[in-house]
Amino acid sequence: MQIGKIFFFILIMTSCSKRADLTIDKFGNYRVSSKKVFISDAEIDKWRVGPLRRQRVSKGIRIGVTLPKLDMADLKKLIRNTEVDSYILRLKRRGTVGSRVIGHLYVPFIIKKGKTDSSFRAKQLTKGYFFVYYSAAALSSRFENLSCPAFNHTFLIKDVKLGPHRGQVVNFNVSRSAQERLSVRVEPFDYKTVFNGGSSLIGEYIVEMAYFNFEKKERKSSWVELPERVNVNREFDTVIKGCSGNSLPPPIQDTGNPVKKFKFGR
Repeated sequence: MQIGKIFFFILIMTSCSKRADLTIDKFGNYRVSSKKVFISDAEIDKWRVGPLRRQRVSKGIRIGVTLPKLDMADLKKLIRNTEVDSYILRLKRRGTVGSRVIGHLYVPFIIKKGKTDSSFRAKQLTKGYFFVYYSAAALSSRFENLSCPAFNHTFLIKDVKLGPHRGQVVNFNVSRSAQERLSVRVEPFDYKTVFNGGSSLIGEYIVEMAYFNFEKKERKSSWVELPERVNVNREFDTVIKGCSGNSLPPPIQDTGNPVKKFKFGR
């Protein structure tokens, strides 16, 4: 299981948010400017554990991001003239020993209607959420559904802090000079995209964003760092009664009947 698996976007359409501005300079470079691009919320994701599911630790945190919304005519102009087809987001965590990239996610805004490149429908997705989980919950849904967490996970996060949004203007400069082909793994958005944060989630979380062409794996604008910060400053080590000595779940037994691998009516 790769540590990069995993960023979740529940995508929400909005119709009342203020439009972003699109401008072009004499060299044909585009700029998208908006005050509505920011980290909008951060919450703790609880985990009910123990033999009767009455005890609580933390799976991790959920972070919400508001994305820019252009006038539809401007968006289509940007798509046709610069070949952008999505946003790419990069999550970093800064700690006492430096910072590291947790992973990358792309969020498309083009739906192809036909076989030609010019046949498409633009769809603006302006808000979404992703998760950063402890390894004990992030590695698979099987791990996440355990009543006794793997790796003796017992951490409880009681508070996550989000810096205030002050209405700063965020500018994306889409130009040839900013283009870069990316060789990193880039995950598509999913109904539940989760980053594996490791055995500890303490640190300051930073979200960076750029315009992207997923088919070419090419970044089309420079990275923009969103001004807000999400901070996890402390983890509390708890005791899960009835789970002493649990470290890894047993492997799934193959019964030969694929229907038995699923639980219906959940």
